[in-house]
Parts: sequence; C-alpha cells; structure tokens
Amino acid sequence: MIRLWGRTNSMNVQKALWTLDELGLRYERLDAGMQFGVNNSTEYLQKNPNGKVPLLEDDGYAIWESQAICRYLCNQYQGSGLYPLDARERGRVDQWLDWANAGINNSLSVVFWQTLRLPEDQRDAKKLQEETDKTVAALKVFNQGLVNRRFIATDRFSLADMAMAPVVFRCVGLQLIDHSQPQWAELASWFAGVEQNQWFKKWVVQPLK
Repeated sequence: MIRLWGRTNSMNVQKALWTLDELGLRYERLDAGMQFGVNNSTEYLQKNPNGKVPLLEDDGYAIWESQAICRYLCNQYQGSGLYPLDARERGRVDQWLDWANAGINNSLSVVFWQTLRLPEDQRDAKKLQEETDKTVAALKVFNQGLVNRRFIATDRFSLADMAMAPVVFRCVGLQLIDHSQPQWAELASWFAGVEQNQWFKKWVVQPLK
C-alpha cells in the first residue's frame, strides 16, 4: 500500500499526488502539516526527521523530498514517459528539476508567505520586493528555456514540467507577472497546454491561501 502524507495546498505535495495519478497508482493520502499537525509527532519524525511534507511510504519504504518521491515513483513503477531512461534526456529533466528547487522555489516561498500567510504586522515590504524580483528573474530564465519548445526538458511532457506548473500557477495567481504580455509568450504557450492536464486541474488549481 502506498501512503502519501501531506496537505493538498502544498506545492510539493501536489507534485507527488500528480505523479501518483499520472502513473495510475492506487494510494491513500493522509492530511499532515500546518493546521493538520502530525508532522511533528515522534512517529512521523522517525520517518522524516525534517518534519515536513510530503512523506511517501511504499510497503515499508519511506522517502521524503518531493522531487525524490517523484523520481522514485517513476523508477519503481515504470514511469519512463515522465522520467526518461535515456541518459541525456534524463539529464535534461534532472537539470530543470534541480533548477526549480535552487532557482525559484525558495524565493517564491518567501513571496507566498509575505503576501498571504504571515500576519500583516509581520510582513516585510523590502524582503517581499527583493524575493519578488528574484522570482521574476528566474521566470525569465524559464521563459527563455521554452523558446521553440513545447515542453521544458524534452520533446514530451515530463517531471520537469510538473515541477514548474504549480510554481507558475502561483506566480500568475499572485500577479507577479502578466503572462498575457508578449515578453512571456513562451511561458504562456506552455502554461496553456499544462492547464489542460486533468491532474493539474485536480491538484494544482485551487485558491491560494
């Protein structure tokens, strides 16, 4: 039995859920994190000492970190369509997966908290602007990477696209960019395609809070 621990409004949990559904796997999701607690319990910390979500358990095997979970699922359950076997194609997917973590996720997280989750008296306008600028700069890199491409890493939809879809959804929802403007044409074209994915609609499209 596959179990995934995490709340559905977490970008990282969304990626894992999306991967599970793309692969057609049966699983159980259990609420954890923020208002649900659980992730600070002794039992949970024994499986994920970071105390974060998501956490995946697969027949006694526990793994954490969303990108690692997605890679594991594809490796374990024949997900080569999402995570190619060819070394060079896989390298491109890994390149963008790692870039998403290092290049944009941290700054976007700060923007998200400064905009929506922190009480107003704890918000820092200077920090918000600095991290917004970093996020937009990273989106420009992503937009450039999509020039003459339908998908970001290879010639087909992959984990790399799934990693960036929740990011772009939040950036658009927070109005960090206006993707109807011509300078975002490549990103907008890519996003229009991603928006048609049934699992994107199920897990990613929800109110930002």
